[in-house]
Amino acid sequence: MAVVLIVGLLLVLLLPVFGRLRARADLVKCSTNLRVLYGAVALHVQEKGSWPQIAPEADFASYSRKWVQALAPYGPTRDSWICPTIQRLLGAPDLNVEGNERIDYVPTTFDENPLRPYEFPSQPWFGEVGDVHGNGNLLILSNGSVRALKEVVRPPGSR
Repeated sequence: MAVVLIVGLLLVLLLPVFGRLRARADLVKCSTNLRVLYGAVALHVQEKGSWPQIAPEADFASYSRKWVQALAPYGPTRDSWICPTIQRLLGAPDLNVEGNERIDYVPTTFDENPLRPYEFPSQPWFGEVGDVHGNGNLLILSNGSVRALKEVVRPPGSR
């Protein structure tokens, strides 16, 4: 009985540690996903001479499919577009079911000028749809760095 009590106590003490480890792993996975998307769109710009020209639409599932298809030849898989934290918060819906298609990293739209995506160093190429990691939405900037929104945009009057 004492052994069961001790093991139970240890589990209760370790649960927050496991939660923090999972949150850190999710953050690393999201950063990796953004870097994969960054590399793919950079290859697209190099090969095609412009940013993918996909207009935002009201049907987000259709918009998501178009982006996934546009970058698929450059390496990203369907999972590269999905944040594990958001997927868990949504109850892990099956993304292969029609209507469940989505992208958790929304691309910035640029015109057809091949240099435009590189002109503004603080302009994000992709931004995570929600602040699920605690420091603002994750962004990947034109230089390939992954930053949290709160690191990039400061409130007026703060340093």
